[in-house]
Amino acid sequence: MIIAHNPGLTNFVNLLTDLNLWNLPTTGMIVIDFNVSSWEEIKENNGKILFKKFPKEFKKE
Repeated sequence: MIIAHNPGLTNFVNLLTDLNLWNLPTTGMIVIDFNVSSWEEIKENNGKILFKKFPKEFKKE
């Protein structure tokens, strides 16, 4: 699990996945899977998005 702040987290997601985000919003969450056995094997665009959720997707009640 990596918890960080922008712009670093948006850049991280854009570098390691095929997702092209302009901005990962505050409290936005993305789960990325890497089919690797060690951190050294992680390369650009080899992450697969398993889950993403942004605050605007939640309804106010």
